[in-house]
Amino acid sequence: RLERVGRKHGLTRRENVLSRITWLVADQIHASGAQYHLSSHSHTRYHADDTFSIMLYSLHGRGLHLNTRADIQQYLDEIDPTVLEEIHLGGNTIGVEAAQALAEVLQKAALLKVRVHISMVFNCSNSRFKVADFADIFTGRLITEIPLALSAICDALIDKQHLIEINLSDNAFGGRSVDPIVPFLTQNRSFQILKLNNNGLGPEGGAVIANALRASAELSKKEGKKSNIRTVICGRNRLENGSADAWAAAFAAHGTLKEVRMPQNGIRMEGITALAGGLASNTSLEHLDLQDNTFSDAGEKA
Repeated sequence: RLERVGRKHGLTRRENVLSRITWLVADQIHASGAQYHLSSHSHTRYHADDTFSIMLYSLHGRGLHLNTRADIQQYLDEIDPTVLEEIHLGGNTIGVEAAQALAEVLQKAALLKVRVHISMVFNCSNSRFKVADFADIFTGRLITEIPLALSAICDALIDKQHLIEINLSDNAFGGRSVDPIVPFLTQNRSFQILKLNNNGLGPEGGAVIANALRASAELSKKEGKKSNIRTVICGRNRLENGSADAWAAAFAAHGTLKEVRMPQNGIRMEGITALAGGLASNTSLEHLDLQDNTFSDAGEKA
């Protein structure tokens, strides 16, 4: 029975001793329709009718080169977007056509909750996509490819009302390729955690991101709503003093931050002073990491 059900759901190539035990346990509890987690690349929900709904999907660290729609289609076919809560695609490289195919699936994932690394998370009711984890997905891509692929993915996330976390770390956007993120940052006012670590933003790119975040806060205020952003991680991006005023304004506009991490950005005392002024409006701030920037006496006092 284990082999028959496994074949039915395409799991024969990944089956091992642990997964056999998991299938057996699931078989014993199927009458109650209870939840369990399959120890492989996906987390599933087991139902009494022998159907399995994948809630977490991961290809993390597989080193796949996904250039065309055909390259990525076999993996997209494994995803049921109506129940997907979380997707992790980091450690692969995704081209424009593959990104556009991925975006079509993400648009249907109403439950996505957490990571686009580029990586993501979804929930089980048609509108709760939670995590999008899309870190490190553009290795080896031309600078002309990245904006098109990034735009396809980020635009697909704009309407995800249950998105909690987006992770775009370790993608070398640079200041030239950051604009495709702006519509998402401005219009999706549901996400709580933003991770942009090691993207080569520079002062100009950093200011673009910060201004988009400030615009988001202003839109929420006009609607009489509180900002949902709680965590901003933007380290190793050479932000320097040139983007500090923009970040300070963004932090002050939100006022809801609990965690801010901006290490190794070449920010000097004037920039640190500006950031401190903006962060002062976030009375619930619990964690602040500005290490490996230059404070001096002025920055320390601020």
